[in-house]
Amino acid sequence: MFKRVAAVRGAIVLDIDEKEELLIKTSDLVSKLMQENNIKSKDIIFILLTATKDIRSAFPAEGARAIGLSSVPLICAQEIDVDYSLERCIRVLIQFYTRKNHNRIKSVYLGAAKSLRSDLNSREQGGV
Repeated sequence: MFKRVAAVRGAIVLDIDEKEELLIKTSDLVSKLMQENNIKSKDIIFILLTATKDIRSAFPAEGARAIGLSSVPLICAQEIDVDYSLERCIRVLIQFYTRKNHNRIKSVYLGAAKSLRSDLNSREQGGV
């Protein structure tokens, strides 16, 4: 079976905007996304990390680097500022090579970020 390009999303909300919390929670989210989808760093094409405008303590990419993703292309961006959006929210999009079918890829939304995709949290397996 050949590998195909896929993507998986996830999000987490910080309790407070402090560097240590940002690094821990971002590392945790990226690790869980990789674990749930059996993603190896060699299969990652890139990771896009966004943060809401109220996150200023550090770049979320630092959290991904902290778990050893030193050769993976990472980029951070600011999430668009929508009135009703979650505060202190970090979102992650990983594009990677896999043998899994798209319907077997699991998104990961942790803590208060579960409200972003309640449709995925009610199922065992999420979509891309």
